[in-house]
Order: sequence, then C-alpha cells, then structure tokens
Amino acid sequence: MLLDPGFQAASGAWRAGSLRKRWCVKMLIEPTLSNTCARFNYRKHRNWANCSAENFRNGPPYTPISAWRTFSLPVNADIAMKLWSRIRTILTRGGAQPAPCCVYSIQVHGNRGEPRTLTRLSPEGEYSQAAIDPEGRKVAFWGCESDSTEYHLWVADIGTHTCSRLTTLPGLHGHPAWWPDGKSLVCFSTAGVSNSTSWEAANQFSTDRPSANLFRISIETGKRDRLTHGDWIDERPSVSPHGDEVIFVSNRSGALYLWALDVASSKLRQVTRDSDLDYRPAFSPGGNRVAYFTRTADGSHQLAVIRWPELTPERIDTGRDFKWAHGPSWCHASNRLLFHALHRSDARPTLWLIDLDTMELSRLTLPGLQDCSHGSLDRLDSVLAFDSRERLRRPQPKTI
Repeated sequence: MLLDPGFQAASGAWRAGSLRKRWCVKMLIEPTLSNTCARFNYRKHRNWANCSAENFRNGPPYTPISAWRTFSLPVNADIAMKLWSRIRTILTRGGAQPAPCCVYSIQVHGNRGEPRTLTRLSPEGEYSQAAIDPEGRKVAFWGCESDSTEYHLWVADIGTHTCSRLTTLPGLHGHPAWWPDGKSLVCFSTAGVSNSTSWEAANQFSTDRPSANLFRISIETGKRDRLTHGDWIDERPSVSPHGDEVIFVSNRSGALYLWALDVASSKLRQVTRDSDLDYRPAFSPGGNRVAYFTRTADGSHQLAVIRWPELTPERIDTGRDFKWAHGPSWCHASNRLLFHALHRSDARPTLWLIDLDTMELSRLTLPGLQDCSHGSLDRLDSVLAFDSRERLRRPQPKTI
C-alpha cells in the first residue's frame, strides 16, 4: 500500500562539506507498507541540480552513484505512518535539513536589550516557542525529544538549570502561555480530543488538521482542566492580566481567527473576521490591547494591534521593512513590542523591537546567534527567553 502518492516524487537535499569541497545528495523516497514492515527505497545521484522529480520518474540522463537501495523497518502501520510523516516534513522544508531548535534564556541590561549571560534550557531534540513566567524564573516551551515523535510541554528552571516534562498523555501538547499567578499554563492539546500525534510545521496555518482544545495545566500537579470543547482547532492562547479572559486562535467559523473565552462563564465570542488568517494573539500588560499577526492584502504576515475590548485597530506598519513578522510579545516597562521577523535584507529571522509611539525599529543582537525566534520577556524586562536553530557550546540542563 502506498502511503502518500503525492510525495512519491518528493525530493530533499542534504549538503555537507566545506566551501572548498561540497557534495550534495538527492533522495527520492517511495514508501510501501505492509502490516509488519515499512520499506523505503532511495536512489543517490551526483548531479542534484538536474535531479527533478520528473527526471526521477522518467529515468535520469546522468550517471547515478548507485542503483536503488532498499531498507526495511519492522514496524506496524501506525508507527510507519508517523515515520513517513517525519520524513515528509524534512523533504518539504526545501533545501538543507535544518538543525534542531534549542531554547535559551539571557539576562538583559535595562531597556536597551544589551545581552549578558546566555543559558541553554532545552535538552536534545526539537523545542521552540519559549514563554517566560512573570517572575522570570521559569520558562515553558514545547517540543519533541530526539528519540521520540510526540510533542510535549516542558518547564525549565533558570536558576537551577533543570528542566522537566510537564505532560504525559500521548498526543500533541503545545503553545504554552502562563496564567498570571505563574502556577499553571494554558496550552492546546489533542489528548482526549483527536488524540493525534502528528505535527508538521509546514501546515501550521492550515485548517485541515486534527482537532485540539485548550487546557489549563497545573505546574505542581500536572492536573488538566479543559477550557474549550468540540471538534475544532483551538490553539495559541494568551491569558489576560487578571486571568478572566483567554484569547486564542480557532477555526470555529472556517478560517483561523481570534476568539475570546470568558473563563467564569465559558462563553465564547469571535474577535476578528476580516482577514483569512489572524494568529498568535498576545494581551498587553495592562490588558487594554491585543497584538497579533495577520495575513495582509499582498499575502505576507504582518503585525496588528487592537484596543481591548473595543476591538478598534491601532496604527502599526512593518510591511515596508519585513517579508514577514510573527510572534508579538509585549515589553512591560515601555510601549514596545518584541517580535521575530525576516527583514528584507536578511536571510534568517531575528528578534526585533518596535516602539509603538514612534514606530522606531531596533534589532535585538544576541551573542553568537543570528537565527532567533519566539522571544518573551519577564515583567521587569530583565530576562529574555527565545529559541534558535544555531547551537552554542552551552551545557544542557539536567532533566528531572
């Protein structure tokens, strides 16, 4: 049985070597599946620049390094589907396979964002979207261990340099946001909803994904309280400063729009509806504004700010400077937004600050790192948590 006909001719390139000598390998992976075995066939070619998917199907006009090779894995159908999902994600990233993502924290000076001490908070694996607690002591993030296919929530203690996995149920658990008291997190979870364990970053803005609901999870006990219900995609929560409202992303009306949950009554209301994508909302420290990013008329993702609860838009313009801008997070000591974006002159995303009074932009420079995303600051703007695909020689945290 063919797992995915649309990806028979998918191809990926792995680059290795130095500037003097580089070699490239082009792969065509064609999976077949029986009840007990997943088999993957692949073929290597020297000239990857001419190795199109059509060439693979019709026979290459160039000299192959080797003939087709086959390896078989003794796994059941469910495991084979998960394995193919992982391979397909790598193939569709377009180009070289990226390095695993790490979560870091750093102390900063005052309001100018000058870095001091950099600490790695995540163990081996793929982790991202760090959220720092109000006191700047703990960082929550989600990700997948290097020997696993399941994505879970993790909490790291900056002071003791330890981290532990918070969620245990099989499924996807992600997009953590702190409750104002710092004793619990709000996140999305598929456990008990669709029970899906498949996550593909390339499809994160699609509505054709397994359903997930919002849950509140105690940091001390791991107890889960369900906040939303139904066969919907509910994700990307942000909690108001008083803990009375949660704003989040949902496909309840078709596209991914912003919705609000009244915690006391469990009543829902739709917040946005003008674009075909509104994502990653964040309450301001005073609770009177919400920042998020939206798909604009030219198809790019740019920042937006609305007054709360009036929902009137405020002026903000990043489209002239950035190809896309994601992940807004508020500074507490000034009227500024922290976000990550791809500048029109850059090749990799970095962290930026925008002053909402003057619209002045400033790049946040971090020692030894150029690729940085998903930044968040504590309430004193003294500790920054973020993720990066660049590895620095920092000791791993002790997992407890």
